[in-house]
Amino acid sequence: MSDCVEPANDVIKQQLINSDVINNDETGLRVDGELYWLYVTSTAHLTYYDVHKKRGKEAMDYIGILPEFNGVSVHDCWKPYFRYENYKHALCNAHHLRDLEFVYEQYKQEWADEMANLLIDIKERVDETRTHKDHLDPPVIREFEERYDKIIERGLEINPPLQRTKRKGRIKQTPPKNLLDRLKNYKTETLRFMHDFRVPFDNNQGERYPNDEIKAEDLRML
Repeated sequence: MSDCVEPANDVIKQQLINSDVINNDETGLRVDGELYWLYVTSTAHLTYYDVHKKRGKEAMDYIGILPEFNGVSVHDCWKPYFRYENYKHALCNAHHLRDLEFVYEQYKQEWADEMANLLIDIKERVDETRTHKDHLDPPVIREFEERYDKIIERGLEINPPLQRTKRKGRIKQTPPKNLLDRLKNYKTETLRFMHDFRVPFDNNQGERYPNDEIKAEDLRML
């Protein structure tokens, strides 16, 4: 049976490689009770699944899509994706909204609520604008980016870098500081949906999976 679907799978894989924008994600699943990893690459019209024993670049190299891809990959901020320099990156803002909500509710930090509202404002403006043109005007982009930078600046004022003590080892940062660092260091990737209307706001397209447990013989179908 796997021989019958292999030609179709190969065509899907090549079409994804040739796409302008793809969504990527991975999740653990059980194969006869043993942990494997299910990788998904998708667009609104195409989906490719593959299963590998390992989680990381070795598996993605084996699958063969990302090493050949030259467009924009939408994903969470998992580091192995950034080991590829042949394509551009866009981060999932649904993840950011959840993380911002957590910081706002658990740490009572206003900047997190302000950033969440800003991301939603940008999304609404993009959705409104795409009905009649394919880009935001430069002054609008500049205003949004200035708001973004000011929110990050205010957040860092109340979350300064931790000072290293005499003890050796890695300094453990707080969740608010980790999130601020991510939003600052990956500003371009976070706001790519604002600059390129082909890029979705989130990675929901890539986070749809079949059942999380399969039998070993079913791997021949993937």
